[in-house]
Amino acid sequence: MQSEKLIRFLPLLVFIVVGSGGFLLFALLHAFLPPELSNALSEIRSESLPIIVLSFSLPAGLAAWICHYLIHSRILPVGRMADASTLLVSGRGRITLEETGIAELDRLRSGLIQAAESLQSNKEKLGLELERASQRLRSERDTLATIISQLKQGVVVTNRKGRVLLFNNSADALLSFPKHQPPVYLGLGRPVEGLIDSSLTEWAMAETGRRQDGEPVPFITLSPGDRLLSVRVLRTSGTRGEDSGYIFFLSDITDSRFREGVSQRFADNGLRRIRDSIAGIQAAADNLKNFPEATPQQRLTFHELILSESERIGGEIKAYEDEEQKSAPAEVSMTLINTEVLTKICMEMSKDARLHAESGDARQSMFVLADTFTLPVSMAYLGTQIQKVAGQDEVIRFSAGLFEKYVRFSWGWEKGEVTEELVEDWLSQKPAAGRLRLPHSLDEVLSRHRANWWVKETDEGRFELSVILPQQESPEAGKVAGKTSGFDIGLFQTQGDESLLLQPLEKLNATVFDTETTGLNPSDGDKLISVGAVRIVNGSLIETEFFNEFINPGRSVPEASTLIHGITDDMLVGKPDAGRVLPGFDVFTADSLLVAHNAAFDMRFLELEHPGDFSAYSRTVLDTLLLSTVLHPRLKGHSVDDLAKRFDVKSETRHDALGDAITTARIFVKMIPLLKEAGIVTVGDAIRASRESLYSKLKY
Repeated sequence: MQSEKLIRFLPLLVFIVVGSGGFLLFALLHAFLPPELSNALSEIRSESLPIIVLSFSLPAGLAAWICHYLIHSRILPVGRMADASTLLVSGRGRITLEETGIAELDRLRSGLIQAAESLQSNKEKLGLELERASQRLRSERDTLATIISQLKQGVVVTNRKGRVLLFNNSADALLSFPKHQPPVYLGLGRPVEGLIDSSLTEWAMAETGRRQDGEPVPFITLSPGDRLLSVRVLRTSGTRGEDSGYIFFLSDITDSRFREGVSQRFADNGLRRIRDSIAGIQAAADNLKNFPEATPQQRLTFHELILSESERIGGEIKAYEDEEQKSAPAEVSMTLINTEVLTKICMEMSKDARLHAESGDARQSMFVLADTFTLPVSMAYLGTQIQKVAGQDEVIRFSAGLFEKYVRFSWGWEKGEVTEELVEDWLSQKPAAGRLRLPHSLDEVLSRHRANWWVKETDEGRFELSVILPQQESPEAGKVAGKTSGFDIGLFQTQGDESLLLQPLEKLNATVFDTETTGLNPSDGDKLISVGAVRIVNGSLIETEFFNEFINPGRSVPEASTLIHGITDDMLVGKPDAGRVLPGFDVFTADSLLVAHNAAFDMRFLELEHPGDFSAYSRTVLDTLLLSTVLHPRLKGHSVDDLAKRFDVKSETRHDALGDAITTARIFVKMIPLLKEAGIVTVGDAIRASRESLYSKLKY
């Protein structure tokens, strides 16, 4: 790029050098000639200065013209041919090599065209061979994808870093909520921790490595859509035995939990009626025993009472059995869990209490057998109730430690006494934490966990409530047993902990975006009216994952702008403003590099209209405009339309934000191999090369 700049200024430089040389020669003659000749030369200079200047300028101009002719007829055509030939020979674009009228260059042009045609022919033959070789693999992959897509149970496959590789429609329905505030997206390359409780997810993935039986690790959590999910996590292995990822099996158990609560209430009511019947039978039996003088009619009455109450008991038992068959059995969610993880979950649920988690006993890792849903909700409920007694200014200490063969969870505070009678009253209630509410009483939850409790005043004058659960043995580390799958789901390999600048472009996760606006001057009041974006995962375009929103700018759209993008005021009526749309755009683009064409323009609008922290858009951005000038500095035309033609890319609806984003993404994917051939391999390489472009100085 720098050499081209020098070449273009070379004619001017030649003119200056030749012209200056003539004047320098005249000055030297004047200085070194004898006085008589020097005086004569001075007279000639004074009388014929215009002629002298012209005599020096003509050779300089002629030399500059010759230099200009050689550059534009010989040097620059060679450069343009070099740019065009790289694209032509690579077979990744479509461009025509024009004749130059120079015999040598035209022979070179013919050779390049023949070489490109031959290379393209060989590539097509190789492509056919690869197509045949991969047909069976694609068939197996498509069969697997079809089977998974039809499963009613949600399935999410991740790599060992927890990045989503594959998911089915059921999982998408359970975890994707783009209209929520903030929106939630299940998509390729996104971390699963952002969709399922991060504490439980991290624990479950680590727990799979400690289980020797290969059984999945279960837990229950709340989905982004406020549905109860039963999650089972299974670790998979690669073909060489290394850990390659995880499979998450998801089931919506909201209704079954509701039915479980209904069944429990049905059982409680039935049990009360059975107790009443037994009391009636007992009273009739006592009368028969204690009153032998009763008349036959009285004895018959007592017998009939015993018979009717016995039939009533039988009816209650039969009704309970029918209800059990009708109701789905409760999910078996008791699993071994580390107390550190359990404490973290409890802290996250205890938003209504000022809890301070203490480190507890660090002598060894402690494990309990627990339902990862009902127990944390119950413990969060206890913390909230204690806070009400102690007052909102009190900080409640919360810790877990060893107590003989038990694990003890304790809450400590200073103000407000909690009596056993008050705790008994809490035990009879159904615990709630935030929007979560259990169908069982706190006493039932603790009984299921074989837990005991006590409350006391310590010697230091503090109050303490303790709940103890049986301690379980720590699971031994081991490898997952069993055979590996017959399918190789190689969507992408896990990248190391590289910084963004070191990531290879061909393995990049990026979001390509575009905007439409009321005008071209963001600093003078023009506003965003549309934002569109599409995802690139592992260097491949995923057109099914997109963001496309209209924005009400709070002002009219000029007719001149409407002629370009076709967006009218009527189309923006009732649409949200930028303050409501851009947070969703933040979520969609999170954890990915941004890519745009003439990115400075779009980023300036986002910076001005982003609510709150403008530094949110101080992000690394790659610009296809700059990259195009880096790849082909001597070719004319670097607009989206020019690049679409040059790279033989199908152009979507132009001047539509999503359409432009998709077209730009296709261009960027085509650029990546060419950038690699030019030595631009990583994000850092691309940024450094972009800074050399003249277009990098554009400001808005």
